[in-house]
Amino acid sequence: MVKLCKSELPDGITIKSPDDYQTGAVFQILNEDCYGKCYICEHIPIPPVVEHLVAHRGNPDLRFSWHNLFLACSYCNSVKNSAEFYDGIINPTKTDPEDIFTLELSFGGLKEKVIVKIINQAENNELVNKTVKLLNLVYNNSSVRDNKKVSSANLKNRLSRNLRDFYILISNYKAERDDVNYSNIIDELSRKSEFAAFKRMIVRSDPELCNIFKKALL
Repeated sequence: MVKLCKSELPDGITIKSPDDYQTGAVFQILNEDCYGKCYICEHIPIPPVVEHLVAHRGNPDLRFSWHNLFLACSYCNSVKNSAEFYDGIINPTKTDPEDIFTLELSFGGLKEKVIVKIINQAENNELVNKTVKLLNLVYNNSSVRDNKKVSSANLKNRLSRNLRDFYILISNYKAERDDVNYSNIIDELSRKSEFAAFKRMIVRSDPELCNIFKKALL
């Protein structure tokens, strides 16, 4: 989960029905603002769905509010569709998730596990706690429903492959100190990159790399 910036809708474009945000200009702007990724798990969704940060529950003001709409994958949308998350999670256009918690994939043990740690206790409020709980459910789902367990496992496998490639990229850069690997790392540290929060945390945890790539982490 990374910081996002919401564009203003162009004059004359309104949202009065689900069709208005599921197709056309509104959806295209939403897709670009969310970097084409699920705003929760950072996976590139196929197909993407439009998610309501705060559940609308029939309230048209919430259902058609531009600032309540985000791009998501159907899996995260289904996990979040629970009463405990109806009041929403942190809004990544207002709060930088990287200032609040860290995301790390643990490769130890028999099973890989995503570890979410709150690093800013001053922001340890109800929405933060709900966000951390949601991320844990998304990445480490042990639901009795097989479809959610399989979806979680598939997501984690994709994350693992992505991060292993990133570690190889870092290893190659450390060995060669070349411009090509340097440029590729810059690209991977962009918030547009899939699973960017994990990659940015990997670099932050390495003092040497953090110093070299500090501008890319801003």
